[in-house]
Amino acid sequence: MQYKWLLFDADNTLLDFDAAERVSLTEALAARNISVDETIQSVYHTINSAIWVQIERGEFDRENLNAVRFSRLAEHFGFELDAEETGRDFFAVMAKQRILIPGAEELCRDLAEAYSLHMITNGTAFIQHGRLDGLPMMDHFDGLFISQEVGAEKPSREFFDAVAAAIPNFSPKQALVIGDSLTSDIAGGIAAGIDTCWYNPKGKTAPSHCTPTYTVSDYGQLRRLLKI
Repeated sequence: MQYKWLLFDADNTLLDFDAAERVSLTEALAARNISVDETIQSVYHTINSAIWVQIERGEFDRENLNAVRFSRLAEHFGFELDAEETGRDFFAVMAKQRILIPGAEELCRDLAEAYSLHMITNGTAFIQHGRLDGLPMMDHFDGLFISQEVGAEKPSREFFDAVAAAIPNFSPKQALVIGDSLTSDIAGGIAAGIDTCWYNPKGKTAPSHCTPTYTVSDYGQLRRLLKI
């Protein structure tokens, strides 16, 4: 195993997206006198996840993301709200959320001594830059690739081709994709001929058609895999 480049996913791999989502949803709906409980959070998460699967497949226009997910949420619960305005408020809060998974900064600092780190993330550029720019952790990264700026989403070959083209002397055989999403990170890496490491803290089972090269449940296992 002679890796040179580590291609890290951002959300729920290094950043705690679920926590950021809870804060943002709570504040956006509180401004409309709606209290968020576990049921609302769960339904929102289900709606949002389903839309992102469609985006990854190229079946949904990301420009409609906010209006659609909040209109679906409002329809489900019978809320009276302006979906686009609520979505804008959600975005404004989300762009300020810089909640790291414990140990993420130290992990990246140590890995950067032996590898070239690049972040590959699906998402809206405004949101991701707001969350990532200025984070001390980003000092350890040589590149940041956000799908909206790349012009393609993971797991598409176009996204990974753009990443490969932007990294000098890049070789797929010397790279490793590290992420929590089977449909985005792992499937995309496999299709691009890049080894993959599934960050799987919840102990899920991978389907036979999407088998990662490695699976780790925590940063300690990842450290041992990469010998740091």
